[in-house]
Amino acid sequence: MNVAMVFIDALEDIYEACASIQDAGGCDKCPIKHNCLNDTSVAEFANFCTKGSLTEFMGFAEDVQNYEREQEWNNYHSWMDAEREREKWQD
Repeated sequence: MNVAMVFIDALEDIYEACASIQDAGGCDKCPIKHNCLNDTSVAEFANFCTKGSLTEFMGFAEDVQNYEREQEWNNYHSWMDAEREREKWQD
């Protein structure tokens, strides 16, 4: 039973990583684009995806997520600056 839970959790992590890459428009640079999860069955993926390429894929997804968080943070600060500037002119 433990193996099943680990497998399901790992698949969830992989598919969430894939979704992050897709949402960011990073499919062209995806390390496993030759085994795209949208076009490959789990069995094919398990047979043809190497540990190294999967590790690279997960690192790429983490980089994408970190970049998106940084962009959101920068956008928030830009918005706050614009709001402060707008409030100054309204007073």
